[in-house]
Amino acid sequence: VRILEVLLSLDFFKNANEIDSSLRNSIEWLSNAGESLKTKMKEYERFFNDFNTSMHANEQEVTNTLNANTENIKSEIKKLENQLIETTTRLLTSYQIFLNNARDNANNQITENKTQSLEAINQAKTTANNEISEKQTQALTNINQAKESATTQINTNKQEVLNNITQAKTTATSEITEAKKTDHYQNIDFFEIE
Repeated sequence: VRILEVLLSLDFFKNANEIDSSLRNSIEWLSNAGESLKTKMKEYERFFNDFNTSMHANEQEVTNTLNANTENIKSEIKKLENQLIETTTRLLTSYQIFLNNARDNANNQITENKTQSLEAINQAKTTANNEISEKQTQALTNINQAKESATTQINTNKQEVLNNITQAKTTATSEITEAKKTDHYQNIDFFEIE
């Protein structure tokens, strides 16, 4: 009994009613707060459900857009590939034409140079042949002239020799004849003297 009296005399137990009332108020507040929280959670759950539904719709729209864009991108890539092939083909064709023209020009230049070389060779050959013929003709002319001159000189010398021989012969004959005449007269004189 004494212990009970002591306990009841404590402030804790004196204020037990106040504490109990305060606890009850706190429990009631917590209970109300829990209900409010549940209500808020339901609101948030509805919001998230709506958000998920909206996101799913947006996801489908984004997927459709991406798929459409993918097709557009593929189409653009195909166009670019075709343009690239067309440009490459055009460049290759132009380059082939350039190579063909360069080859034709080179062949024409080679043919022209070859023709010019042949013409130059033929012209040089003709010039050489003409010069050889001219020099040969000149040489033959010189030889003939020398031959004629030599023949004329020989004939002249021969004639001079013949003339000299004839003159010498004539002179000798005259001298012999004169000598004979002189000798005859001497013989006549000799016979007359006797």
